[in-house]
Amino acid sequence: MTIQSLPLQDVADKCYENTKSYYEKKISDPKWCFELFRRALRLGEQDAFTHTYSIFKPQVERWARTYANYKTINPETEDFAHDALIKFWLNLKGEKFDKFPRLNALLAYLKACVFTVVRDHDDEPDLIIIDDLERIIGINPSLDKNINTDDLLDFVEKALNDGDLMTQFELWIIYDMKPSAIIDEVDGGDDAQEISRMRQKIKRHLQKDKNLRVFLDDRLPPITT
Repeated sequence: MTIQSLPLQDVADKCYENTKSYYEKKISDPKWCFELFRRALRLGEQDAFTHTYSIFKPQVERWARTYANYKTINPETEDFAHDALIKFWLNLKGEKFDKFPRLNALLAYLKACVFTVVRDHDDEPDLIIIDDLERIIGINPSLDKNINTDDLLDFVEKALNDGDLMTQFELWIIYDMKPSAIIDEVDGGDDAQEISRMRQKIKRHLQKDKNLRVFLDDRLPPITT
């Protein structure tokens, strides 16, 4: 019997057991949780999503508490967990799930969703993101910081056109995670050499995207008389 044909409860139980083993530094197998995510996201099974919500909600709450300005934000971690998991589901349901062929890539994207949701409640987002992006592309940072972060990320996502690369971009630029942190925190993650390769690929994609360069260059306020 294949894993795809097993009853949902069996898959959910195995995912829970292997997640617990992973955090206890024991041997774990990612295929069970990947299959649970596949049923929840690719197949749209509501009961499967309920299981993923229950299993990963504690980890999502822990990630939320690691946000730099977390203590200055009012909503409870449970609110962040709910919003992040719903955002994760909406962004990866259906065919969009196919861009993430491994569990570590799914969890990295889930972590990115957590920080995006928490950042939306932060009145003082880290503006260094824009400078870092301009540095990657190779243009001088401008003094104007009146830029819509969501619009910026839309441009980047279109330029990269790859789920794994977009996840790495967010972990690298938005959340300032070093390769060692990604490897340690995201279910083993990619190895350092692979992360370095992906970051070089990100640079090449962004440097040659003319629309993104124009977007960053052409954002000074109009001159008024």
